Amino acid sequence: MASELREIQLTELSMLKDVAAFCDKNDIHYYLSSGSLLGAARHAGFIPWDDDIDICMDAKDYRQFVKRGINGELGEKYFVQNFRTDRKFFYPWTQLRLNGTTSVPRDMLHCDIHYGICMDIFVISQYPKGKIRKWLQRVSTSVMNILIEKYWYRYKNLPMTTKRKILTSVVPEVLRVPLLRLCEYFAYVEIKDGKECFNMDRMDLKNPLSYPVEIMDKKRRTKIHFEDDEFWTFGAWERYLEIVYGDWKKLPPVDQRGGHGDIIFDVHRDYKEYQKELP
Repeated sequence: MASELREIQLTELSMLKDVAAFCDKNDIHYYLSSGSLLGAARHAGFIPWDDDIDICMDAKDYRQFVKRGINGELGEKYFVQNFRTDRKFFYPWTQLRLNGTTSVPRDMLHCDIHYGICMDIFVISQYPKGKIRKWLQRVSTSVMNILIEKYWYRYKNLPMTTKRKILTSVVPEVLRVPLLRLCEYFAYVEIKDGKECFNMDRMDLKNPLSYPVEIMDKKRRTKIHFEDDEFWTFGAWERYLEIVYGDWKKLPPVDQRGGHGDIIFDVHRDYKEYQKELP
């Protein structure tokens, strides 16, 4: 039987605690963000209808987290999922997956990727100095977006633009991951100076979700209450919420209070068992 929402939330809370302890131990700076920060600020925990955990890091800390995670330092219970570790994964950020569990959209059950219960680790980047570096960042994010979404388009059987068709056809699979690693190097820029930084979950520099760099000031980080514990977030977390959600204190209409769609959640059963039941 699929798991109830509260059981899912408590499982994800346990994951967050493990990640927070791991980051603190290894001097990796994380920030509770997106819906998880909104839940902390408005509900002192999960948004009652939310079904995932979101944190973010700047490029330097993100690379450290991914490197250590892939090396197995998070332990055997977790799988660090991105284009390096799961070839057909189709998001530009990293998801931490809990082995032996299930969190899969019903219409994606046929996809050949890890679908354990997950939390999102997003990257906050800044614009680099210099015209050439800025151009490289724009080109890299565009190429990265197309190459990463290659399997998303296949799974969903979506039509591709000519640009997508050409790039996905001329880059052989053996070179796809090395090229993505190169693109990521130019796309994810450590926050050191400048005026703006932005969330790389959209991989769209034409219309990014931008913040003043002060929001990511590591010296101003603060802890916020979430469920039965406290976790690091932005010192200016209210400003962050205003940028992302506007009037964040106001509850959405009842018909908009839902999770991420028709998803099979099971904290006791591996996603592969569900895949075996496909006709």
